[in-house]
Amino acid sequence: MSLPKIKKLNINRATFKQVLSIVYIDYELTKKILNYRDEVAEIQSLEELKKIDGFPLDKFNRIA
Repeated sequence: MSLPKIKKLNINRATFKQVLSIVYIDYELTKKILNYRDEVAEIQSLEELKKIDGFPLDKFNRIA
């Protein structure tokens, strides 16, 4: 059995569709992430995503 291939995504350059394609992130959360990114100009670390209301903290390690 082989492990699934993990494709890294640059959160600062990702399109709406690319972020939405992440299994644990739904449409509403995708909108919040991209709005947050627009507010701060650039997300410096994935830890910042924890500040977003509704971000699944229990899934953070899998998403990261």
